[in-house]
Amino acid sequence: MADRGVEDKNAIYQVVEILNNIDELHVVISPEGWIRKVTKWNIGFYYMAIKAKVPVIVTSPDYKKRDGNYRCYLRP
Repeated sequence: MADRGVEDKNAIYQVVEILNNIDELHVVISPEGWIRKVTKWNIGFYYMAIKAKVPVIVTSPDYKKRDGNYRCYLRP
């Protein structure tokens, strides 16, 4: 795995390269595992979407119903 923060070698750039070289791919990125409520997200996923020119679909799990909820569609 590449070093975090090293341009052209970190995970963001690796995923962007994969997205740019394949016809169809769904990438699921989950939160970092915070148990408490957070008000600010890390934005690496958004940088990936901008650089790869792909949309972001935000969802949230509903553990009681064993289902998920569609929240919004972002086209960076």
